[in-house]
This record gives sequence, structure tokens and C-alpha cells, in this order.
Amino acid sequence: MAKVQFNLDSNANIHSCKKTGWLDTVKDCGLAEGEWENYTEDDKQKLAEEWMVENISIWYEEKE
Repeated sequence: MAKVQFNLDSNANIHSCKKTGWLDTVKDCGLAEGEWENYTEDDKQKLAEEWMVENISIWYEEKE
């Protein structure tokens, strides 16, 4: 089991990095014990990007 932190940053300004907190790769990410540790850097980045797609909210508003 690893504890990892996935971060989301819009690069808007110094306050734009919204951190999720620490995630347990087994409980929170559904990985098998030791699986994260065997991931390549590319695999880890891909998992973080998949997490982002599932957890980000994007919307717009129009002024009338």
C-alpha cells in the first residue's frame, strides 16, 4: 500500500493548486497491494489523470 497525493492545478495563480489530500492506493484507488509500487512513472501519471477526469467539475455561466 502506498499513500499518494494527486494534485490538480489550473495554473491560474499561486492559489490555484487544489490538493485532494492523501489517497490510499488500495482503499481509494482500487489497486492491489504493491501494485502502485510496480507502476512506471507513466502508469502513475495516467492513473492521476484518470482520477482527475473522474473528480473535476467544469462548468460555465452566462450573464443575461
